[in-house]
Amino acid sequence: MKHKYYILNFVFILLTQLSFGISILDLKDIVINSNVEIASAKKDYESAQLSAKTLDGLFSPSLSISSSSNFTEKINFNDNLDYFSSIVSYTQNLPFGHSFSIEGCYSYNYTTINQEKYISQLPEINFSFAKKLYPLFIKKIQKDPQILLAKQQSEFYYYQYCYAKKTKVKNLFQLLVYLNIYQYENQIYKNLISITDEQLIAYKSLKSSGYTNQAKITELENSRWNYQKELNNSEMDVVNCLQQLMELSSYKTNNKCLENIQILDIDEKTLKNFFEQENDPLEELLKKNLLILDTTAVIKKIDSSPVLSFSFQPKWNYDFIKKTEFKQNKENNNTPSYVAIVGLNLTPVINSLVVKNDSKNKIEKSFIEKNYNDYLSKKNNEIKHYESIYTAYENQLKLITDLFNQEKKELGDYENQYKNGKISKFDYDSLIIRLKNAELNMMCIKLYMLLYKYNAKYY
Repeated sequence: MKHKYYILNFVFILLTQLSFGISILDLKDIVINSNVEIASAKKDYESAQLSAKTLDGLFSPSLSISSSSNFTEKINFNDNLDYFSSIVSYTQNLPFGHSFSIEGCYSYNYTTINQEKYISQLPEINFSFAKKLYPLFIKKIQKDPQILLAKQQSEFYYYQYCYAKKTKVKNLFQLLVYLNIYQYENQIYKNLISITDEQLIAYKSLKSSGYTNQAKITELENSRWNYQKELNNSEMDVVNCLQQLMELSSYKTNNKCLENIQILDIDEKTLKNFFEQENDPLEELLKKNLLILDTTAVIKKIDSSPVLSFSFQPKWNYDFIKKTEFKQNKENNNTPSYVAIVGLNLTPVINSLVVKNDSKNKIEKSFIEKNYNDYLSKKNNEIKHYESIYTAYENQLKLITDLFNQEKKELGDYENQYKNGKISKFDYDSLIIRLKNAELNMMCIKLYMLLYKYNAKYY
């Protein structure tokens, strides 16, 4: 029953699209919600968001408990237990690479020497704190770099998600623009073929009467053949364009509604909502990459700094006391001994000197900065290039518009001359075709202008 519902729902959506078409904003939503690359980028962003919240358990405590013992053949805790030991360990990682741990240990030994029973008990507890000696205050680091890194990585994946959406949206717009251009070109070539067919009929009629030669007919046939060839290429461009649009939308739309989208009929506000972009996500990505590298360098420096450790350990030692004397001895010697340890671990510093983290970081930072600067240079140059192309098309449009308006003014005169028999139907039809094709050419130019305008504006 559920499958029937989904099938009917899909058929309803399809019929709705066929009947009423689809808006460019709806098509954009389809692409964003169904494209695999966008879905993958969104998954990475959501995962990074979760990691920024949980820090992947970076500061979660660790707790371990272990016990061991052995028994004689007859298990009797009072008389036959030879050995028992238990350890409870708790460690808490702290910001800036510090850690605090508590470990409690209890061991019990029971043995017989010369038929005399002896007991040993060793209860211990150990408090320790380890601190990495990186000059945080001198470097003005107020936030743990691991927390900062998780936040920066979340932002990095956000801009990667935005870049994936922007790439597909721009690709969608470009395909729709070219689809309209190819559609107009199809009509241009059909008009040219139509008028050429009229010419061929006229010239073949004149040839039979001896008023023209075969050379003119051959020239027209060659022109018609070229127009037909261009029409076939243009029709194939439409097919390929529609196929790419279908793939981009994961086949969740149809050719009919795609063909009905007319970019020139869409208002400026809708197109602004279509692109919906404030910052260049790729530029933000490259900037965020630099920040991540700097934060990672700080983490490496903290990890390669000396580790100062403090340990404090109270101990009670009841070592192999006769069983008959154990209770009294325990009461008389209940005061623990204390052990305090201070340590300095220089191994991370030595490893850092061998690995040369600073040198590696400088090489990587230089590479990323070069990529960032190269991208900014390329971006500025391409925006200027798009703007110059836009200006060239703008000038071309002005020229064609002037010619179109001039010929349109002459249309009335041509119509009167045709009615009065001063010009042939072919001459009159030729002017009509010229005007139609000029109008179609102007629409193509407007589409190119729109394409390069938004390429520059939403680079």
